Amino acid sequence: MRILIAGASGLIGSALKKEAISRGHTIATLGRSTKNGADSFHWDPNKGLIQKECLNDVDVVINLAGENIASSIWTQAKKNSIKNSRIDATKLLVETLRSNSHQVSTLINASAIGFYKSSDLEQNETSEAGTSFLSSVCTEWEQEANKAKELSIRIALPRIGIVLSKKGAALEKMILPFKLCLGGMLGSGNQFWSWISLQDVVSSLLFIAENRSLEGPINLCSPNAVRNKDFTKALGQALSRPTIFNVPSFLLKLILGEMADELLLASMKIVPNKLLSAGHDFIDPDLQDFLKKELGKS
Repeated sequence: MRILIAGASGLIGSALKKEAISRGHTIATLGRSTKNGADSFHWDPNKGLIQKECLNDVDVVINLAGENIASSIWTQAKKNSIKNSRIDATKLLVETLRSNSHQVSTLINASAIGFYKSSDLEQNETSEAGTSFLSSVCTEWEQEANKAKELSIRIALPRIGIVLSKKGAALEKMILPFKLCLGGMLGSGNQFWSWISLQDVVSSLLFIAENRSLEGPINLCSPNAVRNKDFTKALGQALSRPTIFNVPSFLLKLILGEMADELLLASMKIVPNKLLSAGHDFIDPDLQDFLKKELGKS
């Protein structure tokens, strides 16, 4: 099939493009670069600009576009940018699908587990939305994508957990402090982290693309969420380093403000029920095994 990836230059998009091509799919990309090729198209969601030719012969659209939520402190301007980058991109895609002829049958529009409320209880795709900033962003993000239902397009909303890869995102930032023996628990360490390896994100997205029975919210995270204290211990062991430091909650909040509560201290025990029920096999279901493999200590 021919897949259009919006956000193909990011960590997930780059890995997704490579794996999809290896499986025999044809890939087109949608990005801000004006250096276009036969399968590379330009858009600028902020200005409402898009090359409508990007939809030519496309079967599946995968939208991963959105500003990095952890790149800086959450000022009001940053929060607006996080929200608008997601809403504007999704809105532009849906409008382009509505106003142009195409053969697109599926829109896979990224979301996040930030949709859910902080809780130590298990939550699945039927659980209610939270009331936090990220919850509101995810809710509006998904609402925009769901507007494509009126076009008889299958809508899948992968709610992605904490993506782990030594090539980027959260894990890359943790490696150096842990190697310097400065790694440790965050807050009480009892909060659940719902994580997923980069390879499993890519595998799950392609599984969704290839299985038309999957639609609506779909949790993309390991079946085995871990508490922060256990994550800390596993990473320390993978790097052969002690993890004796602890960063108190009040200090995290003082330094990072609202971002600390939602990204580091929130407890998310999310279960990927839809993927498991559909028979999807996770490549990296166990955190300790994954870290040993990813960090070259196995």
